[in-house]
Amino acid sequence: MHDCVKQFNEAKYGMFIHWGPFIKEHFGEQESLNPDGRFYALTMKNADSFDAKHYNPQQWVEIAKQGGMKYIVLTATHIGEYLLWDSKVSDFNAVKGKPGRDLLKEFCDACRNEGLRIGFYYATSLLHICFYEKGIPYPPEGDRITDHPELFKKLHDINKQRLRELLSNYGRVHSLWLDSFSSTYHPIGYETGADGYIKPVNELKELCEMIRELQPEIMLCDGEPSRGPNQKGYFYTDSAIRSICTAPNTTNENSFTIYNNLNWGYHQNCRVRTPKEIIFTLIDCATKQSNFLLNASPRLDGSFPEDQRKVILEAGEWIRNNGEAIYGVNAQSPRNMITSSSGRFALKNKKIYFYVYRWPTDGNICMGGLNRKINRIFLLSSGQKLSFKQNENRATINSLPERDPDKYCSVIVME
Repeated sequence: MHDCVKQFNEAKYGMFIHWGPFIKEHFGEQESLNPDGRFYALTMKNADSFDAKHYNPQQWVEIAKQGGMKYIVLTATHIGEYLLWDSKVSDFNAVKGKPGRDLLKEFCDACRNEGLRIGFYYATSLLHICFYEKGIPYPPEGDRITDHPELFKKLHDINKQRLRELLSNYGRVHSLWLDSFSSTYHPIGYETGADGYIKPVNELKELCEMIRELQPEIMLCDGEPSRGPNQKGYFYTDSAIRSICTAPNTTNENSFTIYNNLNWGYHQNCRVRTPKEIIFTLIDCATKQSNFLLNASPRLDGSFPEDQRKVILEAGEWIRNNGEAIYGVNAQSPRNMITSSSGRFALKNKKIYFYVYRWPTDGNICMGGLNRKINRIFLLSSGQKLSFKQNENRATINSLPERDPDKYCSVIVME
């Protein structure tokens, strides 16, 4: 378990992919969610024409790899309940549907071909039980599913069967998002331990134990930022818009959409983030001890939009030159902070990495809070040595080029 936590923390950068028949191309996934079942109805409607004719997971994986990402998380099933895998639990899946093939297997094969780690997103919902299987009433508004024991048992049994398929038939799975589980299993699925942290109990504990039995080294997230259990093998996540959220003493991951809003599914009229925004968010996450999961949004037919591909690859060029300062770095200790008004810092082994957000006009950068003697300072991308003066815990770099040599963000290394 220690190795999988270490590998997850060192990866730092991954791709999230929201894709399936739940996508409606003139608005995104988040916009279509609402309690009256329209999201599920959209999935049912699109399922008839969802043929994945341009689905090419090898291309997706190559874009992620060239973009500097180390793992990919795919929506194996979303709240609309359409399964991308060959299932004996439900006929509402890609093999028995129009694609006529196991889309998840193709994705896993492509990831392994390129050496990227595999993650699955799995959402649970009452919609499948109450709409696809006819005649079962949806709980009244305000009711919890746990107030309806027969309905809750049915949903729990379906989750167990599906997850057993998902985690038994596709080899090693490195991470699993369990979205909507905190709300579905609340309040009987959690209790607060003596350490003050929320932990799974009862049916949810049973489910987590089954997952661990099937995939002992998996990193597990329940998809709810307020309830990530503080245990090894779990990670705390937040789907953020503007700020990076981390929880103390936990393994962290922050997911952002590639669009500059909350749309997780493909949206033809939304602006994608710039390479600079992606790079700065990655640095922000890395220097705060968090992974960054950037969500990409293929079209309904499986084709990967050119505007998304372009910004991912351009950010990837920066990562190729500066990846040493991203993968495996650690945040500074709050008790011993190196500071500068010009940027951020991170640590790895005996090196200090300085991400220069604001390039000085006079060629000088000052730093405080140094608790070690600095022997050498250089630019990471070029190796150019920089002259400096150190006086106890302060240092000044005084030989910087007139202009920032990197159009996005230069990284200075101190040894």
